[in-house]
Amino acid sequence: VMTIRGIEGFDPNDEAWGNQTSRYIEQHFNSNENAKLMLGVFDVQVDIVVTKTSSSSDTSVFKRRQRHLQDETDPKFVIVTYNQRSIYKTDDPEKFDDVYVATGPFMTRDGSEGYIDALKSLSPYYN
Repeated sequence: VMTIRGIEGFDPNDEAWGNQTSRYIEQHFNSNENAKLMLGVFDVQVDIVVTKTSSSSDTSVFKRRQRHLQDETDPKFVIVTYNQRSIYKTDDPEKFDDVYVATGPFMTRDGSEGYIDALKSLSPYYN
């Protein structure tokens, strides 16, 4: 599950978001020749399929999350539920598992901002 802030709508039938997110994760781990040493995983391949979306325009979702969003400058958001299949190599599978591959690229401010930039390049809708 991923929450994307600053947008209100999302087409769950649009494969572009899943493809862009897959590419972003793959590039995070595969773009550096020293990825194996620096990030712990390499030869990453990701496939993402969106299964469900909800947004702040959905009143039931908005009421449940309203308290959490009071401090946000932009209360619009989309919650994307998806299946992710990741294939990768690592020398330490206990430390570098599927959760690490799924969340690692988004854990730092640079990673999150890079992802937002990647989405913006996909469509002006994400601006």
